[in-house]
Amino acid sequence: MNLILKYLRLSLFTFFVISFTACANLFNSNVTGIWIISGFGSGTKMQLQQSNTQVIGYAYVDGQSQGQVVGQINGSNITLQLRSSYSPVITYTGAVSSDGNSMQLTAQDGKQLTLFKTG
Repeated sequence: MNLILKYLRLSLFTFFVISFTACANLFNSNVTGIWIISGFGSGTKMQLQQSNTQVIGYAYVDGQSQGQVVGQINGSNITLQLRSSYSPVITYTGAVSSDGNSMQLTAQDGKQLTLFKTG
C-alpha cells in the first residue's frame, strides 16, 4: 500500500511539474524580428533578437541606426532601453500581446509607443 501511495504521489508531482512548465512556455513571447513603431512612419523600426529572457537589437529611423536596444522579457512583460550617443538612455516598460504580434510600451516620461511585428 505504501509503495502504491509513493508511486501515486510521484506521478501527481510529475504531472504538476510538466503542466507548470507547459503553461509557463505558453506565456513566453518571442520578440525576435522587425517591429514597426506606430505613429512614426514605416521607416521607424526596431530589430530585436531574443535569447531566453535577454533582448538585444537596434532602433532605426529611415534606415539609419539610432542606437542599441537592450532589455529583458518575462512572460509577456518587457523592459527595453534605447541607448544612443544622441540622447540619454530611455527606458520603456510594457507588455507583448497574447498573439506576439504587437507590444504596448511606456517610457519613464509617460510617452507611449505601440509596436507591430513585421518579421
